[in-house]
Amino acid sequence: MDMSEYIKSIETTWDEYHEFAVWLVNEMKPKVTVDIGVFHGFSTFSFALPRLGMVYAIDNFKIGGSFKKFVEHGEKLGVSNVHVMPMDFQEVEWKQRIDILHLDGDHSIEATRREFDKFSLYVNGGCILLHDVVNPAFEGPLQVFQKEIKNYYGILFEKNNGLGVLTKDIDLAGKICKEFNKNIVKTLDYKIKGNEIEVSISELKLNW
Repeated sequence: MDMSEYIKSIETTWDEYHEFAVWLVNEMKPKVTVDIGVFHGFSTFSFALPRLGMVYAIDNFKIGGSFKKFVEHGEKLGVSNVHVMPMDFQEVEWKQRIDILHLDGDHSIEATRREFDKFSLYVNGGCILLHDVVNPAFEGPLQVFQKEIKNYYGILFEKNNGLGVLTKDIDLAGKICKEFNKNIVKTLDYKIKGNEIEVSISELKLNW
């Protein structure tokens, strides 16, 4: 089994974004990627497989067996550019510039806001990804994305509970929109009714 096939066997709700992650890494050639909330490692290894830069995987691994599975998958994939930090994100003392930041940890409003505020300070010219932006079970990623599209170019992938992309690099935003047939999100409103979420967005369609 080759690596592209093996990674599909890892339990995840992030499988829709593997292609995007690999494309983004190859496009940006990041020195530092930070992945917060890694579970069994699907997103981490998606970022790591192009073998460009170091991927920092931050997770307290409190979900039973998740750390063992993460290590097992990393060994089978043979990645050497992953640095695991088995701790809560609040315990991390971070000082490096970040090229790609992926937030998929505690999805409460307060925790997502703290994750964003703490680590986004080091994202200068890179991009920030938030998973579960349209998941009715969690309002944290949705509220942060909704607020921050005023300060960034925002792009929304709506499948698999949604992945929000934020960047201040207009060239990168344009390349993402062109490659994945997306538009810039101008405004976003939502209503959560039980297990359903109604999302309405207005988009800025540009000729990239």
